[in-house]
Amino acid sequence: MPGKAWTQQEKELLIRQVGQGRKLPQIQIPSRSPAAINQQRQRLREAGFVSTDSKRKLRLWTIKEIRALREYANGYRLSAARIVRAGLLPGRGKDSIGQQMKRQGLGDPKRRRAGRKAHRLNAQERAELERFLRAKGRKLSSAQVAERFKISPKTITAYRRRLKLRLSWHEARASAQYRQRAETLRRILIQRTRARWTEWRAKRREVLKNLQWQMRRKGDRRELRQCVRCGEKWFAAKEFFALTKRRREDVVTYTMSRTCRACRAERRR
Repeated sequence: MPGKAWTQQEKELLIRQVGQGRKLPQIQIPSRSPAAINQQRQRLREAGFVSTDSKRKLRLWTIKEIRALREYANGYRLSAARIVRAGLLPGRGKDSIGQQMKRQGLGDPKRRRAGRKAHRLNAQERAELERFLRAKGRKLSSAQVAERFKISPKTITAYRRRLKLRLSWHEARASAQYRQRAETLRRILIQRTRARWTEWRAKRREVLKNLQWQMRRKGDRRELRQCVRCGEKWFAAKEFFALTKRRREDVVTYTMSRTCRACRAERRR
């Protein structure tokens, strides 16, 4: 069913706004939807009342650009924003690259799923968020504000940067939530460090065993010395037991440890 016909005044208002360089979201015609405005603008353009210079010019993607985009997205795990900042695809904006990545199925699947589930603020919610940041939320952490508005803490940080309401170094670290997160990260770091040292000690012991096997293969018949900590028998050599040098007057003596190097490393760390 056809809609309400456009009046001459509405057409003149549309032509005037398009001539001012306004884009579709910025064009305001009372009682006309954006879809109706876009269709009427197209009719006026075809009739010659609106210049074709206002029409957005599209540049098709080349095979070379798509191959390069696949390499950046899958090979180097770069996002659209990073590709633009690095200038890897000249003449392509963030939105253009992001849309092409979506068409090609590129990028991190987890980020794509998170982006689809993300809550996007409307105009009323954005105004409410700005009022909250200027008043009650001025001293709150970004995580606390994000939990209230169901959006990402990075989005809150961006709003604070835009509104020039950044928290100071001490304010950002004064919340109990920040201290709890710092403690959690500290424990995770300790666990990862201990796991790395455990792996290193196991490799160190394997290196010593391999060295002793090679020395035996070459015919080395040195005296064996048992480690008092692990009970394993190693060659009585500096490669397996640490030597302590002592000097008394003009006499220099060397004492060999009774703990192998692998166990000494475990005891130190």
